[in-house]
Amino acid sequence: MRLLSLGLIAILALLAPAVRAQQPMVAVELFTSQGCSACPPADALLARLAEEEDLVVLSLHVDYWDYLGWRDRFARPENTRRQKLYARAHHARSIYTPQVIVQGRWRKVGSDEAEVRAAIAMARAETARVALELRELPDRLELHVRPLARIGFAEAGVLHLVSYDRPQTVRIERGENAGREITYVNVVRDWMRLGVWDGRGEAVFSAPLPVMGRGLAVLLQDGPVGPILAATRLER
Repeated sequence: MRLLSLGLIAILALLAPAVRAQQPMVAVELFTSQGCSACPPADALLARLAEEEDLVVLSLHVDYWDYLGWRDRFARPENTRRQKLYARAHHARSIYTPQVIVQGRWRKVGSDEAEVRAAIAMARAETARVALELRELPDRLELHVRPLARIGFAEAGVLHLVSYDRPQTVRIERGENAGREITYVNVVRDWMRLGVWDGRGEAVFSAPLPVMGRGLAVLLQDGPVGPILAATRLER
């Protein structure tokens, strides 16, 4: 019995890397604004989450609070549109900040760390369906997409390429956060559709090197705002 136990332990040790490889990277999108008094705790939480290796965290600044007296220089109308699309897909009647969406599926108040981490834990518990590998070459980006045949499953979806910035500290002079200095991480600077993967086998996609952003992320998503099937990132 003792020899059998040791043998089982050895087998499990050999299998452990494969088990870890099947765990998906989890995408965490925060919709936030420099003009939102409730947002700084969510921005701070996102900064902590950005330190975790298996997370792809993105800070999407919206523009609908700019009228309160401070124009968020990171705000993009495209981010507001993305949040509205999520609301429509999830049959929500309104949008708000701070809001976190985990893996395109779980909607949480962005400052509620317990709820956000609970959603991340649920996403981590799932088995990875697709492997993404993003490479930066001298003249282009190259993305390799591979279904994980070991579980006999493949998913088709839209590939989104996102560039984001290094941490930046901003002093806010007016509005609800007047007088505060806030550090923002992984602020989305550009978002483009890289292509559509049909889910039938391995594929390679390429794109020009982005000018902006220190980090790059790819989301494989069921449509513009459906469940996120796979995610990866690359720090430049």
